[in-house]
Amino acid sequence: MPNGKVFGYFYHHYINDFKHIMNKELGEIMAQYPNYTVIYTGHSMGAAVSSVACLDAVLSGTINGERTQVYNFG
Repeated sequence: MPNGKVFGYFYHHYINDFKHIMNKELGEIMAQYPNYTVIYTGHSMGAAVSSVACLDAVLSGTINGERTQVYNFG
């Protein structure tokens, strides 16, 4: 997604506070349960951060994009 844009605040919040632990834990879980679907959800700021987290996990190969859903609100 080379032309995608994310508001810097949300991106930095995800990178600094969530990325390392989320991708590590998610990678371990998906190795154990490869057929599970991962659902990201959030409200307001959580919605923005969950969208960034989902995109990062798919683009980094941590999870299969076909086994991912995003439900955000607010």
